[in-house]
Amino acid sequence: MSMNSCKLHARADWRLIGFCLSAPLSALLCSLSDSPLLTHNMIHVAMFAIFPPLSSPTQRRSWLLRLCLAATVLVLLVCLLPSAEAASASASKVKKTDKTASSAASSASSSVDAEALRKREELQRKRQAKRDAARAASLRAAQQRNKASAQRRAAKKARQAKAETAAKQRAEAIAAKKRKADTPEMRRRSQEKLRALLSLAGKSSTRIINFDSAAFQSFVNEGPRPYHLVLTFTALTSQHSCPYCHMVQAGMAPTAIAHYGRSKEVVSHVLSGGTSPADLNEDELPVFFANIDMARNGPLFKEVGFNSAPYVVLAPPRLGTTTQKSSEFMKALPQKYRFNLQQSMSSSDFVSFVGKCTQIYVNVETAKPGFMDLLFSLLILALIAFVGIKYGPSIIVSARQVRSVRTLLLIGGCALYCWCISGGMYNIIRGTQFAETRKDGSVNYINGDPRDQYAAEGLIIGVLNLACAGVIIIANIRAFDEGFGSVTGVSGVSGVGVSKSRQQPVWVHLLNAIAPALSPMACLGLAFGFWFKIVDIYSRKNWGYRYGFVWRW
Repeated sequence: MSMNSCKLHARADWRLIGFCLSAPLSALLCSLSDSPLLTHNMIHVAMFAIFPPLSSPTQRRSWLLRLCLAATVLVLLVCLLPSAEAASASASKVKKTDKTASSAASSASSSVDAEALRKREELQRKRQAKRDAARAASLRAAQQRNKASAQRRAAKKARQAKAETAAKQRAEAIAAKKRKADTPEMRRRSQEKLRALLSLAGKSSTRIINFDSAAFQSFVNEGPRPYHLVLTFTALTSQHSCPYCHMVQAGMAPTAIAHYGRSKEVVSHVLSGGTSPADLNEDELPVFFANIDMARNGPLFKEVGFNSAPYVVLAPPRLGTTTQKSSEFMKALPQKYRFNLQQSMSSSDFVSFVGKCTQIYVNVETAKPGFMDLLFSLLILALIAFVGIKYGPSIIVSARQVRSVRTLLLIGGCALYCWCISGGMYNIIRGTQFAETRKDGSVNYINGDPRDQYAAEGLIIGVLNLACAGVIIIANIRAFDEGFGSVTGVSGVSGVGVSKSRQQPVWVHLLNAIAPALSPMACLGLAFGFWFKIVDIYSRKNWGYRYGFVWRW
């Protein structure tokens, strides 16, 4: 046998020895370990590594070292196996404890979930019960509402039927009353009143009639009254400072003007015999407006029951021929016929008031002058200006040749001058009274209010202005010692001279007769007297003027 084969046999023996030794070790360690298979394999690997083939002394020494190392490893394994066993035991205990805790927690959570589910189901049952109760209550309420609405509808139908019956009975009663009142005497008196009211309204620029006690008795208290009459108890004179009265007057004037056209048509139809006032409905009757001033109708104010102004009422139509007292007028007047005064009033407020009382509505805008009215006025003025410029001088020269025409032109010019100076247009627009009759019977021609005037006061101012200008002209003529007849010797407008020898008018001879007494100084004195009277009248109206001495010492 060769050397190599001997070495091979030696290696095999040692490995066999290691394998034999690993069998009891692995059995021992596997009994102590939790993983026997893994421990067994590890011991086998260690034995094969410990018992390598020993072919030399050096290898044998290394084998001894390995054997010592293996013994140390075995000792460590034997020492560490109990602690590993304890750790595995504790780990298994922890696992069991965790399983117990998780099972307890799961049981507790399941009990909590069951309690919450029970409470939730109970809450849902309560909510459902509340919803059912609310639904039932709403159903009962709806049934009650339906029942109540049905009762209201039935009551409304009953009221409507009752109202229709009452209206029908009232209409029949009114018709019977109209038939009974429609007598020839009633027709005659109705036509007389309508004709008189239409005439009085037509004479007023504002279409508002000024009533006194007699007119109130005739048109308001005495029947029949086949018209609507709007009465304004006011105080427009200077004796009473009443801004509301002027506000009412300013708003009432357009309303009266707007109603005047319709009332005129109705009255014309009645007066022509087309129909009887008794056959007209209330919304077909005319509407008139009247003012009752406190200054001239103080006793009437007291008799009616007013101690202040303004008051606006509407007297409804009345077909009866009986006469009522003034003291009973306001007592018998329903509340709807009384106008409620406001801080600010316009024509629309009065139109609405009259419309609600009479069911007659008018458009105030139709009473205002429109563009066509303005255009027509401008055309008339342009035509007058054209005729005056082209034919005026020749007309004047021709008129001067005729004595009577010349005198008429002089008188007409003086009258026109006085009318313009006296405020004639103001008197027409405002409807001012001519003079004032005091309680003692005396007459006052000068209005003490600087913002108002009487018609007589304006005429006095106009005459004083004309007289002052006339005496100044006379003074100028006398100063040059030319006599009044010389004025006719001046040349005409077209150059035609007038001879002195021609017979003079009567008024010229009269002036020539009194001319010696009218010296220039006397004429100036008269002019100063007339001027001073004008200043005196204005000072009586405005005490601050003090006859022109307005400065303070």
